[in-house]
Amino acid sequence: MNKKETKGFSLVELIVVIAIIGIAATAAALNFGQARNQTLLEGGQASIINTLELAKSRAASGAASGTDLLKHGVRINEDIIVIFEGNDFDTAINKQEILLSPIRADQNELDIVFERINAKLDQQISFEIAHPNNPTEEITITINESGVISSQ
Repeated sequence: MNKKETKGFSLVELIVVIAIIGIAATAAALNFGQARNQTLLEGGQASIINTLELAKSRAASGAASGTDLLKHGVRINEDIIVIFEGNDFDTAINKQEILLSPIRADQNELDIVFERINAKLDQQISFEIAHPNNPTEEITITINESGVISSQ
């Protein structure tokens, strides 16, 4: 009997290999997107904490523009954080906006004002931040009355 030798792959084998590659590529793309969102969220967290620490240290040092001895604070408004110098946001001088995009805070116009010299707050403040593409994963930032900033 003559046996015909075939070389190459059958159509079924090619379809199975392409399907496996497609599944693996989809899984990798999903993991990459989640990792990217997590990195952006952690970057937003670091930006907020750094801004809060800056306002706190300026209040503790008694730094002020001009001759008035003013408090220092931060206003958080969804995707913008504003550091300011003054007893409240409306009368503040030296406002500096920092865009948090794409990170969003759950607060609308939350003011955090540190007392001059002792850098304390009137009361503990907590708020959450999240990435709009993954709002179920949040980070809570808390500043207690003593001015200690923490996140979870």
